[in-house]
Amino acid sequence: KGFAKKASIALLRFAFETLKLKTVYLEVFADNHKAVKLYETLGFEKKHEKLFNNTKKIYVMEITGEIND
Repeated sequence: KGFAKKASIALLRFAFETLKLKTVYLEVFADNHKAVKLYETLGFEKKHEKLFNNTKKIYVMEITGEIND
């Protein structure tokens, strides 16, 4: 338990500290409530929504420069 959070934090640290990225984006199915909550906890914000195969809602999320760990 907690593997997704630890892995996400490690990936974001690598993205910001090693690769020097300013922003990281992701897409997640809107009905994947656990993932959406995890990403929001880490500091991601929902930027917009779109449809996958014209049927399933996806959130596009972003985080800029700082991780909430």
